Amino acid sequence: MAHLASRRNPYIIGRPIDDPKLLFGRQDLFCFVEDNLSQDIKVTLLHGQRRIGKSSIIRNIPKSVKLENFVFIPFNLEDYTGENLSTILAELAKEIIKHLEIDPKEIKLPTSEDLDQDKSIFYSQFLTKIFDELDRKKIVFLLDEFEALIYNSSALMLKKFFTYLNSVIQVEDKLFLIIFAGRQAANMPNLLNYFQDASTRETEIGFLNKDSAIQLITYPAQGILEYKPEAIQAIIELSAGHPYFIQVICFAIFVRARELDEWHINVQDIDNIVEKAIENAEAGLAWFWDGLTIPEKVVFCAVAESQKIAIEKSQTLTENPFKLLNKYGIEKTEVLKQAVKELIKYNFLYETGNKIKIELVRRWLLQRHPLRQEIKELEKFKEEENYSTYEVKKQLAPQEKKHNNLATYNTALAPNFHRLNFDLVLAEGCLHNQDYTTVLEIYNRADKADPLGNKEGFLQAIEKYADELKQQHDWKQAKDLFNKILEIEPLKFYAENKKREIEISEEKEKSQIILNSHQKRGYPKGLM
Repeated sequence: MAHLASRRNPYIIGRPIDDPKLLFGRQDLFCFVEDNLSQDIKVTLLHGQRRIGKSSIIRNIPKSVKLENFVFIPFNLEDYTGENLSTILAELAKEIIKHLEIDPKEIKLPTSEDLDQDKSIFYSQFLTKIFDELDRKKIVFLLDEFEALIYNSSALMLKKFFTYLNSVIQVEDKLFLIIFAGRQAANMPNLLNYFQDASTRETEIGFLNKDSAIQLITYPAQGILEYKPEAIQAIIELSAGHPYFIQVICFAIFVRARELDEWHINVQDIDNIVEKAIENAEAGLAWFWDGLTIPEKVVFCAVAESQKIAIEKSQTLTENPFKLLNKYGIEKTEVLKQAVKELIKYNFLYETGNKIKIELVRRWLLQRHPLRQEIKELEKFKEEENYSTYEVKKQLAPQEKKHNNLATYNTALAPNFHRLNFDLVLAEGCLHNQDYTTVLEIYNRADKADPLGNKEGFLQAIEKYADELKQQHDWKQAKDLFNKILEIEPLKFYAENKKREIEISEEKEKSQIILNSHQKRGYPKGLM
């Protein structure tokens, strides 16, 4: 097989797949999208880990979704961080013209200056003409990397963008949205609330099942590499079916096979390339790590270390990572328990919380992020005020909570998107304790930093506080708060109804006061 020595590596790392024949295990996802569009579902949300293949899916939706009356317009929001709404809409208009191959001379493109004057022209003067040109065809915007706006302190702009799109899909039957999101699944319901008057559905872009994983391993090198069944199983166990890590492992296998001119792959060959695969995956592994909070990093490393101990002792079960942390003097706190929940939610840990899903990631953690090193970072973190926001609501007496919680919060709030989760734990605790004043102040600050992720929590806090004021007959403040809800989200019709209820109750109370006053003065009932 000397002629194979110069053969190009068929496995792909770090770039999208354009050929549908090389994109395995996503047919169900394409069917999901096709069914949604066929049923006039206006907004579809697809979310999953980074490197799970979102870009490849975006590129292949137009090729794999078999609906002749739909056209697809990809638009990557990562390119427009720091821009205003007018600029984003103007750039979206350019992408529409480009992908539909329409001569710009035929349809005037709105400029950002035009849109500064009147944003409605994007739809009324541009998009309507596009639909006329398409002759009854429908448009689907494929929106990727919207989270980049959040991470770059442009969350308010993202809110404006989605609110604007929602206003358009309300009046335009032929416009649809498919939104691709990262692993912050907890924010998915909040995102869909921007489109609450539209039909919406969401699903996760998950790992590949066994059959699809086998296809990804064997098909690209078909006729070149010959994998033994146990070698295929070893690759699946290392990758857990994550397509990026399958490609990383197989890429390293192919390089070694070419160097040795040995094209029959067994389990020993897999063991021999693990270190090289980890090296090749460094760029991709960074996002596993950089997106985690310090408590999540500590728990992640503790699970990796606990698994290592179990393997060395030939134990079938891994002990709870908190036992290991306890040996280092780290107590099991609400912070760390919440970190476990988040790692499970991210699909990094199995449901038991004591085993890492992707074995290659576990080995990388042991090499690059020793537990002792991360515990030092946790100790630094514990010295900061923001760590206490997890525990303060349990440690303080009820009468002390309002003052101390807010003082702690004021010093703790960080601009980093991920750390907002810490502060919202405190807000949830205050909400549970009916400390609505503190909750409002916390959510008000958090809403400015991340309106997309915190809007619903903010509205919930206002509503509960307003209901409490209503019970206390504090009509004015209660009405003011329901007005605040309508100001944030005009479509919260329940707020308008509750305002009317308050006004009726207020009038009844005034009438009763007048009646009581007249009775005290001895007025006959007929004159009252």
